Formats: sequence, C-alpha cells, structure tokens
Amino acid sequence: MIVNAYQIDADRGLVPLDPEQAAERSRDPDSLLWLDVEGSDRADRAAWLDRFGIEGLARRLCLDGGDRPGLYPLQEAIILVIPVLPEAMEKPEVQHLTCLCREGLLLTLHDHDLVTDDRLAEIDYADAWLSERSIPALMSAVLIDLSMDDLRLAGRLRSAIIALEERMERDPGSVEAEDILDLRGDVLTLAAAVGDLLPIVQALIATGRPFFRLDGARDFMQCALVNLQAADGQLTWLDGRVSALRAGFEMHAQAQVNRRLNMLTILSAIFMPVTLMASIWGMNFATMPELGLPYAYPIALGVMVAVGTGMFLFFRKTGWFD
Repeated sequence: MIVNAYQIDADRGLVPLDPEQAAERSRDPDSLLWLDVEGSDRADRAAWLDRFGIEGLARRLCLDGGDRPGLYPLQEAIILVIPVLPEAMEKPEVQHLTCLCREGLLLTLHDHDLVTDDRLAEIDYADAWLSERSIPALMSAVLIDLSMDDLRLAGRLRSAIIALEERMERDPGSVEAEDILDLRGDVLTLAAAVGDLLPIVQALIATGRPFFRLDGARDFMQCALVNLQAADGQLTWLDGRVSALRAGFEMHAQAQVNRRLNMLTILSAIFMPVTLMASIWGMNFATMPELGLPYAYPIALGVMVAVGTGMFLFFRKTGWFD
C-alpha cells in the first residue's frame, strides 16, 4: 500500500504532507487535502477510510465500487469511479480510479500505479494548473490529465494505423492478422474508457452541490470535456481505418487463395490430356497396334511431354500465370 498526501496552500501549491497527519489536518475547516491511496488490499483501504470518518454508502462505494464506472452524488460527498488507461502499460488496459470529493478533501483510490515521472514533476508547478484553491479545481486538473492520456493514446493508435496501412500498400504479405486484431482491441479499449468517462464529466459539470461548486474551475472542467469529446471523435476515424485494414487484408488473402486455385486449375488442365493418353494406352485389349511397335514407349513419352509443354506455353502466352 502506497499512500501520498498533499495540502493545497494559500498560493495554490501542492505541499507534501505526512499521510499520518492528514486525518488530523482534515478536521481544520480551512484545510484542503488530497490523499492518494494505491493498492488493492481491502483492509488497508478500510483503515484509511476510518481515519477520515468515511462511513455508510460512501464507504461501501469506495471499497466495492471500483469496477463500476459512474458518478454517485451523496448528501455530503460526490464519488466518481473513473476508467483510466495507465501510460506505463505497454498494452492499454482499463483500470479504475475511485475519487471521493467532499468539503476540504479529495480522496483517490486505485489498484495500480498511475503516477508517472511527469506527473510527479507537475506537483511542483501546481499553482500553474490549479485554477483556484479548491477541491473542484483539483478534481478538474485530475480529469484534464486523464483526458489528455486518452488523447495521447488516440494519437498513438492513429500513427500505428497509418504505419500499418503503408506496410499494407508496400508489402501486403508482411501484415499478419494479429497486427490488425491487436489494433482493433486497443481501439475498443480506448472506446470503452472514453465512452464511460464522457458522461461522468458531463454530469459533474452540471453538479451544483454546496460543497462542490465549480465557479472558477468550470472552464478547466470544460477543457477536460472537450479533450474527451475530441478523443471520442477520433474513435470513429480509428474504427473506420481498422475496418478498412481488415477488408484489405481479407481481399489480399482471398487473392492469394485465388492465385493458388488458378495454378491448380492450370496444372490440372496441362496433365488432363496426358492422363487421357496414359489411360488409353493402359487398356488391356488383346489387339492394340501400338503395343507391337518397337519404339512405342519413347514415342508415347515424347507425345505426352510435347502436349504438356505446348499447353504450358499456351497458358503462359495468354497470361494465365500473371
């Protein structure tokens, strides 16, 4: 279990705080705290919830609602379960971030590491991206950061699809079905994350609870919404290009099958007259003039070779091998 605590000071800076002191500081009506808890151990999570006096339905949602995206407005808190795509993962996989917003406190709970070096560096410049000294401003900054992750992933997928299309044009045989299926899986993963997060942000913007007033943070929250809408718009293009790649791959595969069938057809046509001659000369009739000729065997072989060669040259000349 990794726990980090920060306090928003008067200059809108995020000041690191000893997590053990955070619960005591939260009793101060003027304090604004952010407690980030990483780890999946239920007992440890419950212990931190107890320290901050989080009980009832809010406690249950924080402990058990981690895989059900949505916005849950309560009397004294708002709980959000947000789908996220950690940048540290090589292959996109939807994780969930649980956020509890109440007067003077933002509590975030997640199973996996969501903190990158860039995000740690951003803490030193909190006064530049916090619109005001408030929990809604901090929540809007978190949502902007997560929406930018979705936009960056959409950009990477766009580049990967364009590169695969270029490979398909230069050398269709080098493209495997798994390449296209992996891209499609990544697009569907991004679509699931954006599709679940977009209505949550829209609902949060419309929220006007006394302990969660956007005021100066509304423009920042709107930026998060715009980023998600941009990512959602790119998904249509991404899905269309992946479908086009699949169609092109299937056409190339079908063309290969057709070429092989064409070759088999030509070979069958070449050997058909040879087979006919062999079947005729293989009959066991008592009187067959050819059987008595001294050079019948080499003559028969020569005729077969000549017929087969002639048909091969004919098919080649007429473009059957192109």
